[in-house]
Amino acid sequence: MKDWSSIRTAAWDASDNQKWVAERTGNGWTLRSVATGLFLSVDGTARPNASIIATREETTWDVQPAREPSAVRLVVSGTPLCVQLGSGSAILKLGDLREGGEAQQWRLEKGEPDNTHLRRRH
Repeated sequence: MKDWSSIRTAAWDASDNQKWVAERTGNGWTLRSVATGLFLSVDGTARPNASIIATREETTWDVQPAREPSAVRLVVSGTPLCVQLGSGSAILKLGDLREGGEAQQWRLEKGEPDNTHLRRRH
């Protein structure tokens, strides 16, 4: 049985497990996997180094500009924590927004027909 809850980065191959639908909510955004229908979320309470997972529970994200003009940062609403690539691995974790850096930068691309692709900024 595949583990559908772990979120990892990989080289872009345009498969559905790499595509996310961004949906506007009242105060932010949710991101839903095209492959599984699960939402991008946090394992447990939002805290530094918490794992980013896919669950049935919606998490509201703020999409904020990053240092690079074509990149964004995905911030857990109401916190100073954002999605970042884990140190030395392909696993996604929560990191402190104040740290900045390339590991926290992501690119959103318009997909077909209403999908938004979330890609690691290279």
